[in-house]
Amino acid sequence: MVPLLCNVHPEMSGFVIVSPTPYFALTDADGTYKISDVPDGSYTVSAWHEGAKVQSKPVSVSGDATQDFSLSK
Repeated sequence: MVPLLCNVHPEMSGFVIVSPTPYFALTDADGTYKISDVPDGSYTVSAWHEGAKVQSKPVSVSGDATQDFSLSK
């Protein structure tokens, strides 16, 4: 994660997330997301938010299964 900050206006900020994988997603307005075409296997899902710690959870992918990943404060 690389922050892009303004020294004059604190509300002007942005973040560049560099991900070494093609498997990522942004949430929609409801906070849901989908990561498609992930090969079967065991992975770690991590979520980042500007105002919170990174949260991670191990998941196993098999076929068209759906995994639940809820964030907490």
